[in-house]
Amino acid sequence: RAAFGGLAEIHVLDDRQYRDVQACQRPDRGGATRVTEEACPALADPARSILGREQEAWLLDGLRQGHARWTLIAQQTRMARLGGERTPPVYWTDGWDGYPASRRRILEALAARRPDQGTPLVLGGDIHAFLAAELRPDFDRPETPPVAVEFVGTSITSQNNARYAEHYPRDPHIAFADASHRGWMALRLTRGRAELDMMAIRDPADRMTGAFPLRRYVVEAGRPRLVRG
Repeated sequence: RAAFGGLAEIHVLDDRQYRDVQACQRPDRGGATRVTEEACPALADPARSILGREQEAWLLDGLRQGHARWTLIAQQTRMARLGGERTPPVYWTDGWDGYPASRRRILEALAARRPDQGTPLVLGGDIHAFLAAELRPDFDRPETPPVAVEFVGTSITSQNNARYAEHYPRDPHIAFADASHRGWMALRLTRGRAELDMMAIRDPADRMTGAFPLRRYVVEAGRPRLVRG
């Protein structure tokens, strides 16, 4: 956990080493798989945590005590739910979708904070795509106000996956997704607003290539909603 005066507090997480074993692993392979809630009851087990009990308790305690203008949660993967485009929904167990109870506890903790405890921003990666989303404790209730904004950065040179660009925009809480560009994100914080630029590389195979702003978002302090910049 690191603080920059009263402007920002950053909670840096490890959601790989301490998590519970992924739910409903196939007998012929380890690691992640795609499951439905009906076929995999363990998915909803409230005892399971993507952070592990000790780290999750540490994060929740830090969120309760936070007082900076901005609260940043920096972690490895995508937190926003993905899977609503299918009936029944199908979830990938390697990230937060594989630990929905753990995710909901954290988002409910953000919802319970006072306005003066900082506007939450979640920063993620891993998916080889840009993504911007509004996070709610219950993703099935898009009419409820978001409790945090999430930005996910893509890879610099690693290969992308075209299915992300096709599926992400179908989920109502996801405002933007792009898997066709490589690049990085630039985040600027002031007391009044956060500005996020998704910077795209023109040619990742050319070490002298340039970059351009693919998309810009603004988040006003005290109002965790996405606004096009």
